[in-house]
Amino acid sequence: MSVTPSPIGGFAAQFFDNNGVILSGGKIYTYAAGTTTPQTSYTSATGVTPHANPIILDSAGRVPGGEIWLTDGLVYKFVIETAASILIGTYDNITGVNSNFVNYTVQEEVITATAGQTVFNLSTINYTPGTNSLSVYIDGVNQYVGDSYLETDSDTVTFTSGVHVGGEVKFTTAVQTTTGAVDASIVSYEPPFTGSVATNVEAKLAQYVSVKDFGAVGDGVTDDSAAFLAAMTAAPNIYVPEGTYCVDAGNSSGCLITSGTGYNVYGDGEKSIIKRFSYNPASSCINFDSGSSSAFINDVKFSNLKFLGDVATLGHNETYGHLLRMNGVRRVVIEKCFFEGPRSDAILIGSGAGGGTERHNFDVVIRDCVFDGVLYGATGGRNAISFIDVDRATIEGNVFRNWSRNDMPGCICLEPDDAFGIIKNVTISGNKFSNCGGNRGHIAISVDNIANANWANIIVIGNTFATNNAVSLYCSNTLGTVPNAVIIADNTITDCEHILFHPFGSVYGLSIVDNSTFASTSGYGRILIGDNTTSGRTSKEIDIVGNMLVSNVSVPVVVSNNITTLNFRNNTLRGATQSHMSLGLVGNTIQEISIVGNQFLGSITNEIVVVAGTQVVATNIWDNNYHPNTETHNFRALQNNFAGSTFNLKTISDAANTYPYGVSQARYQNVAIVTANDNGMVETRRPSSNTETATIQFFYPDYSATDLDDIYFRKAIDATTWAAWFRVTGV
Repeated sequence: MSVTPSPIGGFAAQFFDNNGVILSGGKIYTYAAGTTTPQTSYTSATGVTPHANPIILDSAGRVPGGEIWLTDGLVYKFVIETAASILIGTYDNITGVNSNFVNYTVQEEVITATAGQTVFNLSTINYTPGTNSLSVYIDGVNQYVGDSYLETDSDTVTFTSGVHVGGEVKFTTAVQTTTGAVDASIVSYEPPFTGSVATNVEAKLAQYVSVKDFGAVGDGVTDDSAAFLAAMTAAPNIYVPEGTYCVDAGNSSGCLITSGTGYNVYGDGEKSIIKRFSYNPASSCINFDSGSSSAFINDVKFSNLKFLGDVATLGHNETYGHLLRMNGVRRVVIEKCFFEGPRSDAILIGSGAGGGTERHNFDVVIRDCVFDGVLYGATGGRNAISFIDVDRATIEGNVFRNWSRNDMPGCICLEPDDAFGIIKNVTISGNKFSNCGGNRGHIAISVDNIANANWANIIVIGNTFATNNAVSLYCSNTLGTVPNAVIIADNTITDCEHILFHPFGSVYGLSIVDNSTFASTSGYGRILIGDNTTSGRTSKEIDIVGNMLVSNVSVPVVVSNNITTLNFRNNTLRGATQSHMSLGLVGNTIQEISIVGNQFLGSITNEIVVVAGTQVVATNIWDNNYHPNTETHNFRALQNNFAGSTFNLKTISDAANTYPYGVSQARYQNVAIVTANDNGMVETRRPSSNTETATIQFFYPDYSATDLDDIYFRKAIDATTWAAWFRVTGV
């Protein structure tokens, strides 16, 4: 139904009595013209909500809502009275502004005459004879019906005399296009761009729809789920104006999307609120679910919206109560949104229960959003972001605060529920975490108890962490054959219990690089890697390089139980109260460990590095580390072969040809080299063949009070015999 504005009281009108006094409580009756039969008027241009009849004016003499709209095509009578029913005036035969408006479009056709032509058949236009709707011109000169020509029928004109050869005869008519106000479907629109394609206003406006176009109210009370669903399935670009929209995916008309491509939902920032309706407490707010491992919902975007949960009123619910849930999606962007107080996860990128029914997700970006859990500790919700299954995901530039219960993982959790889940190629960068709880950490990589979990390439870079654990890694499985490749780099960490908490299990490929941490709280500022049980699980290819670790803990770096190929290089450690590092457990084997170029600072007098297990001395390196005091260390007799081959450590008296080709180094403590109980480094240079320079050794003493700063060297006389050591002093 079409409605038009009323000429009486249409917009913001104020009514007075005959003495000029504001007509407070006055009455406006609307009837069918010439009768006393009530006829409805409406409150807005939608023509949905009728006015009361009579309309009672407010204390200012104005219409409630400020507008009166009339049904197009109907004729009204208005009767206006005072609050005491004293007649002010009667106004009859009133129609709405532009009611029954008739719109026409002009059509024309030009025909070039042949010699003496009198009959002209129109091929592109029609007219109605006898209505004066046709105009005719010959060479620009107006012709008159009945004199110059006759209107034969709707597509034929007959001239009373022949037109000269080549005469340009133009026929023009006006065709009615609508009986109401101009309809958008008949108004053309041509975009002002090179190469653009003309369309009409209706089609242009339909490219962007508002949820209010489908009946959404946004009053914080009405269930707007059906309106959201209708809008999202009708157009690719959906605008959410300012308001609070109650939306739920769990009721019969809820916002559950199961298929499609191209969803762009955007609003006005924190003023555009999508609130969990709680019609069904065990459901999500908005849910995308493809329903199949082979089906996907593609190209989804949410921006400049606020998602509001109800944890403050309904409390925690781990399984449901998500604000935004997606299973089986590809190419998702969530940006510049606000997520506040969900019962469970703010965003869940999910999967399924088993092989064949799981849903995979690809190319997910979550950036520049704010996640505020409102409540945390014993009363808060679950995680801000949970990835159950994703390949290629980026979480960047977000703010996380006041998040997670004490018995839930933390702000961001990567947690496949079963072996079918995929967690791969995830980058978490440039985010800020503060005042957050959880039983694992700000970022939890939780692949424990999932046999053959498919996870790899996790990068945590350039984030700022405060309180709790920065990153946790739980993997109770045995070492896989494919590198996991976890990188934790360039993060700033303040008063976190752990930079990395990897309490048990295995990881293949882990880099902790160029992070800086400061801990003022006792017991904070630690890196824990490896299985601290006797299960026998192994981790390997571990790099801890270039970190600044200011801790307030007894042992800031703990590397335990079956760690191989550890590279601990160029780190600065300060604040340890017992020792700077602990390697291994009793009964373990310590091998392929490199501790090079580090600074161990502070005033502790105990061991710099404590080795609890048994060393395979030939595979370990200790070189060029600095400690300003007189601490001791028990990481001795270490070797590095720069030629790249491996061999067992030789005693200092072994024959020259038993060393590998190239350059090798070994550090000795309390071993007889030149004299008894020498300390220092031996460098052996062996040519690649016996035709080259003879094998030679250098000894650099660094603890002997008498030999300090001297250099010894000797060369091999033959394959089995060494010359005597030659000492160079005063260097």
